[in-house]
Amino acid sequence: MVRPGKGRRVDDDSALPKAVRLLAEHVVREGALRKSALVKHGIARRDMARALAELTALDLEVTNKFIRVPLERQLSAELATHWLPLRSIDQYVRGASRREAMLTAMKLTSSKRARIIVRSTELVLAPWDAPVLDDRDLDRLEATLRLLANALKLARRKAGTLLRSDVSNALHAGLDPAMASASSVGDISMHRVRACVDEHRESSGLTWVPKLVRALGGLAARDRVHAQLFRGARAGELELRPESGMGRLSEEDAALCPSGPQGSRLSWVRRIEDES
Repeated sequence: MVRPGKGRRVDDDSALPKAVRLLAEHVVREGALRKSALVKHGIARRDMARALAELTALDLEVTNKFIRVPLERQLSAELATHWLPLRSIDQYVRGASRREAMLTAMKLTSSKRARIIVRSTELVLAPWDAPVLDDRDLDRLEATLRLLANALKLARRKAGTLLRSDVSNALHAGLDPAMASASSVGDISMHRVRACVDEHRESSGLTWVPKLVRALGGLAARDRVHAQLFRGARAGELELRPESGMGRLSEEDAALCPSGPQGSRLSWVRRIEDES
């Protein structure tokens, strides 16, 4: 029986397919094989072109220097068991340069078979179905972190601090509004909003929206309070008014107000029935 290796040469046509099959098994097992090693594996130089063609027909890649398992298959197999740091992506493939490995990683992401994730300060290649934040989640988280950063600056400036529950609820809501703690925020019903509008009404008959939102749970409750304010406005029960002067709202207060026309902030609300 003729086997490739140990300098044995394949000298007849019947033995070449078997030698190619054994070579293919070796490449699949090792990931890649240098073309210069084909002679050592028993392929005569006169049979080299035919052997390479048959290896290509077996879904292997033939490059200038290597016969290899296609890089996409190599990386996909690695991703099935663990995530891969991009800075050393070439260490997870055989028979490829770092540039080739990086281009293959980008091809996997563009075809939605993998995605790039930031973990601390490192970029990582992960499967497409990894539990990640989508664009809307990132936008919401960015707004939450900006608001928390402003609150923290204010606390430092005024020698104050923050409630642990406020920070926790804000972060949970920033990741997923449904994750906000129901026990700390409570049910934001229209009845509760109307009662709070009355409770915090000023002598002008208007209620300051940031004060209203804070009374109903703060940042974690903001979106639900806004939803009820718009619901009341559509029903003709509430009227939302923009801030009367430009630049009078602090960043913290503006973030608690719903958006109005032309980029304005609706910072006041009143009960329409009060003037009936």
